[in-house]
Amino acid sequence: MSVRVSVVVPVYNAEKYLKECFDSLVGVVNFNDIEVVAVDDGSVDGSAAICDDYAGRYKNFRVIHQPNGGVSAARNAGIEAAVGEFIGFSDADDYVYPEIYKTLLDSADEYKTDLAVCCFIKELKDGGTQMCGFNPGNKPFYSGDEVIREIVYKAMTDSRFNSVYNKLFSREIIMKNNVRFPRGKKYGEDRDFILSFLSGAEGVSFSNYAGYFYRYVESGAINRARNDYVETLLAQYYADLRSFSVFNIEKSVIEENCGVSLIKGYISAFWIADERSKGKEKINLFRSAADNAGIRDLFEKWYDKTFESELPYNRKIMAAVLDRNVSAINRIIQFHKLSERIKTTLRKFVRRSGKN
Repeated sequence: MSVRVSVVVPVYNAEKYLKECFDSLVGVVNFNDIEVVAVDDGSVDGSAAICDDYAGRYKNFRVIHQPNGGVSAARNAGIEAAVGEFIGFSDADDYVYPEIYKTLLDSADEYKTDLAVCCFIKELKDGGTQMCGFNPGNKPFYSGDEVIREIVYKAMTDSRFNSVYNKLFSREIIMKNNVRFPRGKKYGEDRDFILSFLSGAEGVSFSNYAGYFYRYVESGAINRARNDYVETLLAQYYADLRSFSVFNIEKSVIEENCGVSLIKGYISAFWIADERSKGKEKINLFRSAADNAGIRDLFEKWYDKTFESELPYNRKIMAAVLDRNVSAINRIIQFHKLSERIKTTLRKFVRRSGKN
């Protein structure tokens, strides 16, 4: 069997959604051209048995069982085992749509690119969905210096390019440049992998097809309020400074763009803390974030640049953070949430009135 795509699926205690994920991979229109490399990362639920079951039923399903080492270690093990011309990734609690790998392969073949990208559907907390995509110049492909000028520059401040699951990566480039996921990171490992890959890529192609469904999972790392969230953002900021420097972009440009991106993430930390915690725990998270010495200097340095591009309510939060006014931060967030609920109620009332 000639394998065009190896899909690496890191699996850890994912039995709730794993069959849906695997069934979606079996259901892709070019299933005979792909292999699935499921990496059981020390699961203690029924995930390992599900992996073995699919490997027993489908000749292009393979399973690696290993002690728990984290998602990066699992993905790296899958990369080492992969034999496809391209490598893709899926999370075990998500699923793909039937045309995803055909669409991405057609795009890579037509424009002879090392990286092919499509859109994805993101599930929201309230059960709604949002289509997400990143194509800064709205072009079908980019090559040579365009990759840096059009994609890398925009990726400094646009997080929509940060995920690996809606992409196909040339295995040749991965192996030639020893591109791997950094082990031990809590956040930003996809971004590091993509930037490392782009440093050796000759071209990137894009499709408007939404081929991947990203499921909202309450226990997901991104969705948890954490005491170390700001420290994690800082670590990613300094990692970004190093990663973008290999593209010969002017240092001041990198610092400004990564600084603005950091501050936007910093403000998001207060919204995350509000959604994921209550009472004293929430206020303590607010205070910890507002008083963080490591980010205060950077916050003040890039305050004006970030303030210009923010929405009014986030501008108010920024001003309160600058004053370390935790009570004001809380009031601003609660007022905005109340305003949104009122707007939603009014919209529903207007729709019902229109039907009568």
